[in-house]
Amino acid sequence: MKKLRILLFSVLLSFTIVAFNKNVKANEELPTPIHTITGDYDEVNDVYKSTLEISLGFEESTSGVLIQYQLFEGLPPSTWTVYSNPIPVQRRGNYRLNYRAFTPSGVYGSTQGFNIRVDIPILETYPNVIRNNQIIKHQDTGEPIILPEYSPREKEIRGV
Repeated sequence: MKKLRILLFSVLLSFTIVAFNKNVKANEELPTPIHTITGDYDEVNDVYKSTLEISLGFEESTSGVLIQYQLFEGLPPSTWTVYSNPIPVQRRGNYRLNYRAFTPSGVYGSTQGFNIRVDIPILETYPNVIRNNQIIKHQDTGEPIILPEYSPREKEIRGV
């Protein structure tokens, strides 16, 4: 029984060492994605003044390597999103974008990241509720939540 435990432990240890060496070597081999931002940039204030799009890609064509990203304000999300289309940023805020290359077999490249400050004027005519750059939908129907329109009162309202 003791020999079986030692054999099992040594096999698990060798798999761990091989997997660690594979990940370290693979991290060095994966290309580093680059980012491109299109939008109205104010160099003096270091801020974007309009809706912008962030594109991620590689300098050269690569096969079998994909890109994951996290775009967030405040605390980072626990999950990564696979990049497929340019990422729109449509509202005011201070964002952080993290991104990395990965392969479907589970090999990850080093994480790159940068901060983006966006100062888009607030549109009070936008009809939907937005949170984390996503339109919030009703849980039951899946329809977007529409904000009520503000109508000023013509008479004074008092309450106790």
